[in-house]
Amino acid sequence: MAKKVTYERMERACERALGYNSLSYTLIKSILDRELDRLDLHDEAIVDSVIIQHENIRGATLYQ
Repeated sequence: MAKKVTYERMERACERALGYNSLSYTLIKSILDRELDRLDLHDEAIVDSVIIQHENIRGATLYQ
């Protein structure tokens, strides 16, 4: 797989896989195929930290 992409892309794909706490050939290949290695890791973290508000989403208070 490393022969098909640049060293920088492989490094970024592995860094992203480490962020997912998973290292596998399948995951790294998927990251490279979907070109997720080209996205900034910090921007994705900001998007993931936003809490979605919707009338169909139950809050933690309903489960106490």
